[in-house]
Amino acid sequence: MAEDLVGTVVKSSDPSVVGTRLTFAGVHSATPKVIFATGESSPLQRVFEDDRSMTLLLVASAAAGGDVYVINKKTGTFAAASAEILFSVAIAASGSVGTFK
Repeated sequence: MAEDLVGTVVKSSDPSVVGTRLTFAGVHSATPKVIFATGESSPLQRVFEDDRSMTLLLVASAAAGGDVYVINKKTGTFAAASAEILFSVAIAASGSVGTFK
């Protein structure tokens, strides 16, 4: 598996993110990160890895949210789940799947 992976969301519970590109940079390094289509980046924590998959976690404490990315090394696909608290009263959540180039 490459050190940097560029993926595209192909299906999501939030239709506005379909077609969005995500870059997972330095996935094997001590400091992996995700780079969003906007150019913004966030550090990731690699919380699990085996021969078939890798799980990366993004914790956004300022936004009271988090994202989990599960990369399937065998199929070249990924799944993402996002959740955040909005204005301390509402929760927004979405799930997506995508493919790598």
